[in-house]
Amino acid sequence: MVNVPTTGVSYTIPSTGTYDILAGDDQFLNGVNVTISCSFPTGAYFGDGRLNAKDAGETFALYCSSGVLNVWTIDPATSVGKFAFSVTPAEIAAFPAKPTVNTAIKSGGGATLYRLTSGQLQVNRNEKTGKTYAYIFNGCPAS
Repeated sequence: MVNVPTTGVSYTIPSTGTYDILAGDDQFLNGVNVTISCSFPTGAYFGDGRLNAKDAGETFALYCSSGVLNVWTIDPATSVGKFAFSVTPAEIAAFPAKPTVNTAIKSGGGATLYRLTSGQLQVNRNEKTGKTYAYIFNGCPAS
């Protein structure tokens, strides 16, 4: 049983499960009990087609459209996205498929696309905390 105040109700559920929450007291809602069941997603957090859909902490979103990679940066404070840059298959093909060093292809909005020595692609963006958010993928499908 979780007792919450009668005003300004806010409670962080610590894990998957069922919780009984007492909302109010004898003078407020007569001690109504509310049962909440919650679960945390095992699949994608975002259903909008982005490549990096399974990471709720992302600071950019990657979308593919007819083989073109579109990069949108995300403000962590507001969750608002802003278009950063696009990269065509021809732009990516201008770089070696497996370079001898990780190679920057294009940058914008604080995000940078790299071709890795493995042949994979990676987008990095430095966060205000000093950490770097990175996502590695195999490229955009042609369709």
